[in-house]
Amino acid sequence: MKKVILAILPIFAIVLFVSGCRQKEESKMLDITINKSNIPEIINNLEEENILTPEEIMTFNNGLNRIGANNPDTLMGMSVRNIFELQKEFMKTNNYLLLTITATRIAMNMNYTIKYLGVKPIIDTINNVKGNTVLYEFKNNTDKAIKTINGMLQFYNRQNQLIKQFQVDNTEQIPPNASVQFYKAFAHNDKEPRDSIIRHHNAQLIVRWQPSLLEFTDGTKIALENRQ
Repeated sequence: MKKVILAILPIFAIVLFVSGCRQKEESKMLDITINKSNIPEIINNLEEENILTPEEIMTFNNGLNRIGANNPDTLMGMSVRNIFELQKEFMKTNNYLLLTITATRIAMNMNYTIKYLGVKPIIDTINNVKGNTVLYEFKNNTDKAIKTINGMLQFYNRQNQLIKQFQVDNTEQIPPNASVQFYKAFAHNDKEPRDSIIRHHNAQLIVRWQPSLLEFTDGTKIALENRQ
Protein backbone atom coordinates (compact mmCIF):
# COMPACT_ATOMS: atom_id res chain seq x y z
CA MET A 1 0.00 0.00 0.00
CA LYS A 2 2.85 2.37 0.89
CA LYS A 3 4.49 1.65 -2.48
CA VAL A 4 1.28 2.56 -4.31
CA ILE A 5 1.00 5.82 -2.40
CA LEU A 6 4.65 6.66 -3.08
CA ALA A 7 4.12 5.98 -6.78
CA ILE A 8 1.02 8.19 -6.94
CA LEU A 9 2.52 11.17 -5.11
CA PRO A 10 4.92 12.28 -7.92
CA ILE A 11 2.07 12.10 -10.46
CA PHE A 12 -0.17 14.12 -8.16
CA ALA A 13 2.57 16.69 -7.71
CA ILE A 14 3.04 17.01 -11.48
CA VAL A 15 -0.70 17.51 -11.99
CA LEU A 16 -0.74 20.26 -9.38
CA PHE A 17 2.30 21.91 -10.93
CA VAL A 18 0.87 21.84 -14.47
CA SER A 19 -2.54 23.14 -13.36
CA GLY A 20 -0.85 25.90 -11.37
CA CYS A 21 1.20 26.95 -14.39
CA ARG A 22 -1.82 27.26 -16.66
CA GLN A 23 -2.78 30.81 -17.38
CA LYS A 24 -6.21 31.99 -16.37
CA GLU A 25 -8.65 31.92 -19.26
CA GLU A 26 -9.00 35.37 -20.77
CA SER A 27 -12.32 36.95 -21.62
CA LYS A 28 -13.05 37.41 -25.32
CA MET A 29 -14.59 40.77 -24.50
CA LEU A 30 -11.41 42.46 -23.30
CA ASP A 31 -10.56 44.02 -26.65
CA ILE A 32 -14.09 45.04 -27.61
CA THR A 33 -14.25 48.80 -28.16
CA ILE A 34 -16.95 50.71 -26.32
CA ASN A 35 -19.44 52.77 -28.31
CA LYS A 36 -22.71 54.53 -27.52
CA SER A 37 -24.86 51.41 -27.60
CA ASN A 38 -22.83 48.29 -26.77
CA ILE A 39 -22.05 48.59 -23.04
CA PRO A 40 -25.13 46.55 -21.95
CA GLU A 41 -24.22 43.88 -24.53
CA ILE A 42 -20.64 43.77 -23.26
CA ILE A 43 -21.86 43.25 -19.70
CA ASN A 44 -24.27 40.50 -20.77
CA ASN A 45 -21.49 38.70 -22.65
CA LEU A 46 -19.13 39.00 -19.67
CA GLU A 47 -21.81 37.47 -17.45
CA GLU A 48 -22.42 34.62 -19.90
CA GLU A 49 -18.69 33.89 -20.13
CA ASN A 50 -18.51 33.78 -16.33
CA ILE A 51 -14.71 34.13 -16.42
CA LEU A 52 -14.14 37.29 -14.37
CA THR A 53 -13.59 36.93 -10.65
CA PRO A 54 -15.76 38.95 -8.22
CA GLU A 55 -12.78 41.26 -7.68
CA GLU A 56 -12.37 41.81 -11.43
CA ILE A 57 -16.07 42.54 -11.83
CA MET A 58 -15.84 45.18 -9.09
CA THR A 59 -12.70 46.64 -10.67
CA PHE A 60 -14.45 46.99 -14.03
CA ASN A 61 -17.54 48.49 -12.41
CA ASN A 62 -15.48 51.03 -10.46
CA GLY A 63 -13.48 51.88 -13.56
CA LEU A 64 -16.60 52.52 -15.63
CA ASN A 65 -18.06 54.66 -12.86
CA ARG A 66 -14.88 56.64 -12.18
CA ILE A 67 -14.00 57.31 -15.83
CA GLY A 68 -17.45 57.72 -17.31
CA ALA A 69 -19.73 58.98 -14.54
CA ASN A 70 -19.15 62.71 -15.09
CA ASN A 71 -18.36 62.55 -18.80
CA PRO A 72 -19.60 59.34 -20.47
CA ASP A 73 -18.03 60.34 -23.80
CA THR A 74 -14.61 59.69 -22.19
CA LEU A 75 -15.34 55.97 -22.55
CA MET A 76 -15.84 56.20 -26.32
CA GLY A 77 -13.16 54.26 -28.18
CA MET A 78 -11.82 52.57 -25.06
CA SER A 79 -11.71 48.81 -24.80
CA VAL A 80 -12.70 46.75 -21.79
CA ARG A 81 -8.99 46.04 -21.34
CA ASN A 82 -8.27 49.78 -21.29
CA ILE A 83 -10.80 50.25 -18.48
CA PHE A 84 -9.20 47.45 -16.48
CA GLU A 85 -5.67 48.80 -16.94
CA LEU A 86 -6.60 52.39 -16.06
CA GLN A 87 -8.55 51.34 -12.96
CA LYS A 88 -5.79 49.00 -11.75
CA GLU A 89 -3.21 51.77 -12.13
CA PHE A 90 -5.50 54.17 -10.28
CA MET A 91 -5.97 51.63 -7.47
CA LYS A 92 -2.23 51.01 -7.24
CA THR A 93 -1.43 54.72 -7.04
CA ASN A 94 -4.20 55.34 -4.52
CA ASN A 95 -3.13 52.39 -2.37
CA TYR A 96 0.46 53.64 -2.30
CA LEU A 97 -0.84 57.04 -1.21
CA LEU A 98 -2.84 55.44 1.60
CA LEU A 99 0.18 53.37 2.59
CA THR A 100 2.35 56.50 2.71
CA ILE A 101 -0.18 58.32 4.88
CA THR A 102 -0.49 55.38 7.27
CA ALA A 103 3.27 54.88 7.56
CA THR A 104 3.94 58.59 8.09
CA ARG A 105 1.32 58.87 10.83
CA ILE A 106 2.69 55.79 12.56
CA ALA A 107 6.19 57.27 12.38
CA MET A 108 4.94 60.48 14.02
CA ASN A 109 3.03 58.65 16.74
CA MET A 110 6.08 56.57 17.63
CA ASN A 111 7.78 59.77 18.85
CA TYR A 112 5.05 60.99 21.18
CA THR A 113 1.84 59.96 22.91
CA ILE A 114 -1.36 61.97 22.92
CA LYS A 115 -3.89 61.51 25.70
CA TYR A 116 -7.40 62.91 25.48
CA LEU A 117 -8.44 64.36 28.85
CA GLY A 118 -12.01 65.48 28.21
CA VAL A 119 -14.23 68.41 27.24
CA LYS A 120 -15.24 71.28 29.51
CA PRO A 121 -17.99 73.78 28.65
CA ILE A 122 -17.26 77.50 28.61
CA ILE A 123 -20.02 80.03 29.35
CA ASP A 124 -19.27 83.75 29.14
CA THR A 125 -22.42 85.38 30.53
CA ILE A 126 -21.03 88.89 30.05
CA ASN A 127 -20.48 88.56 26.31
CA ASN A 128 -23.14 85.83 25.93
CA VAL A 129 -20.62 83.46 24.35
CA LYS A 130 -20.53 79.67 24.69
CA GLY A 131 -17.67 77.37 23.90
CA ASN A 132 -16.22 73.90 24.46
CA THR A 133 -12.67 73.43 25.68
CA VAL A 134 -10.92 70.25 24.56
CA LEU A 135 -8.23 69.09 27.00
CA TYR A 136 -5.37 66.84 25.93
CA GLU A 137 -1.82 65.91 26.83
CA PHE A 138 1.28 65.28 24.74
CA LYS A 139 4.12 63.13 26.04
CA ASN A 140 7.46 63.45 24.27
CA ASN A 141 8.89 59.93 23.94
CA THR A 142 12.26 61.07 22.55
CA ASP A 143 15.48 62.55 23.88
CA LYS A 144 15.09 65.82 21.95
CA ALA A 145 12.64 68.68 22.30
CA ILE A 146 9.51 68.84 20.14
CA LYS A 147 8.78 72.19 18.51
CA THR A 148 5.52 71.62 16.64
CA ILE A 149 2.73 69.05 16.55
CA ASN A 150 -0.16 69.49 14.13
CA GLY A 151 -3.10 67.22 13.53
CA MET A 152 -6.80 66.60 13.84
CA LEU A 153 -8.59 65.40 16.98
CA GLN A 154 -11.64 63.50 15.78
CA PHE A 155 -14.76 62.36 17.64
CA TYR A 156 -16.75 59.37 16.33
CA ASN A 157 -19.94 57.78 17.61
CA ARG A 158 -20.32 54.03 18.14
CA GLN A 159 -21.57 53.67 14.55
CA ASN A 160 -18.21 55.02 13.35
CA GLN A 161 -19.74 58.28 12.13
CA LEU A 162 -17.60 61.40 12.41
CA ILE A 163 -19.35 63.80 14.80
CA LYS A 164 -16.79 66.58 15.07
CA GLN A 165 -13.12 67.22 14.44
CA PHE A 166 -10.84 69.90 15.80
CA GLN A 167 -7.63 71.15 14.25
CA VAL A 168 -4.76 71.13 16.74
CA ASP A 169 -1.70 73.28 16.01
CA ASN A 170 0.61 73.04 18.99
CA THR A 171 3.72 75.22 18.85
CA GLU A 172 4.62 75.15 22.54
CA GLN A 173 7.89 73.33 23.09
CA ILE A 174 7.70 69.93 24.74
CA PRO A 175 10.97 68.96 26.50
CA PRO A 176 12.53 65.51 26.01
CA ASN A 177 10.69 62.71 27.81
CA ALA A 178 8.22 65.20 29.31
CA SER A 179 4.42 65.40 29.42
CA VAL A 180 2.63 68.72 28.87
CA GLN A 181 -1.12 69.37 29.07
CA PHE A 182 -2.87 71.68 26.62
CA TYR A 183 -6.35 72.97 25.93
CA LYS A 184 -8.10 74.54 22.99
CA ALA A 185 -11.43 76.36 23.03
CA PHE A 186 -13.99 76.12 20.23
CA ALA A 187 -17.24 77.95 19.68
CA HIS A 188 -20.45 76.19 20.73
CA ASN A 189 -23.77 76.50 18.93
CA ASP A 190 -26.85 75.29 20.85
CA LYS A 191 -28.71 74.85 17.57
CA GLU A 192 -26.06 72.49 16.20
CA PRO A 193 -26.81 68.90 17.36
CA ARG A 194 -23.18 67.80 16.93
CA ASP A 195 -21.97 70.58 19.21
CA SER A 196 -24.45 69.41 21.85
CA ILE A 197 -23.16 65.84 21.53
CA ILE A 198 -19.60 67.04 22.11
CA ARG A 199 -20.66 69.07 25.14
CA HIS A 200 -23.02 66.60 26.83
CA HIS A 201 -22.12 63.11 25.54
CA ASN A 202 -18.40 63.25 24.71
CA ALA A 203 -17.62 60.44 27.17
CA GLN A 204 -19.56 58.06 24.91
CA LEU A 205 -17.59 59.00 21.80
CA ILE A 206 -14.52 57.38 20.29
CA VAL A 207 -11.59 59.80 20.02
CA ARG A 208 -8.97 59.40 17.29
CA TRP A 209 -5.85 61.40 16.59
CA GLN A 210 -4.76 62.02 12.98
CA PRO A 211 -1.34 63.74 12.98
CA SER A 212 -0.09 65.79 10.03
CA LEU A 213 3.20 67.33 11.25
CA LEU A 214 5.88 66.64 13.83
CA GLU A 215 8.85 68.98 14.07
CA PHE A 216 11.76 68.94 16.51
CA THR A 217 13.76 71.93 17.71
CA ASP A 218 16.81 70.62 15.84
CA GLY A 219 14.96 71.11 12.54
CA THR A 220 14.12 67.50 11.75
CA LYS A 221 10.48 66.80 10.96
CA ILE A 222 8.00 64.22 9.76
CA ALA A 223 5.09 65.53 7.70
CA LEU A 224 2.32 64.40 5.43
CA GLU A 225 3.00 65.61 1.91
CA ASN A 226 0.20 66.80 -0.33
CA ARG A 227 0.37 64.37 -3.25
CA GLN A 228 -3.14 64.88 -4.56
